Amino acid sequence: MALDDDGNPLPNLLIIDGISSSVGHEGIDLERLRKMYATLLQVATEHLDRLQIIVTDNDSPPIDGIHRALELSDTDRLVPGIPTTASDNGSPSPDAGPQASG
Repeated sequence: MALDDDGNPLPNLLIIDGISSSVGHEGIDLERLRKMYATLLQVATEHLDRLQIIVTDNDSPPIDGIHRALELSDTDRLVPGIPTTASDNGSPSPDAGPQASG
């Protein structure tokens, strides 16, 4: 495992996309989902200086101990100016900031 190999030049990064997409949000499924998040939080805490964990989830339940949650939407994006639908004309939105010319 890279985390145990100090000679590995690669960053210790774990990215998980859609962790709740295969489980429900009620009863035993909700408990499983909370346990998955709790396990990830425990591992991240144990290796805080050596491991970064990023979890993307469209519908995560409230989880104790989450350090930073970033909520994005069609109107509040990480990268502004990207068209939201095929009917958009592809022009950056006014809030997109300076554009590179080439």
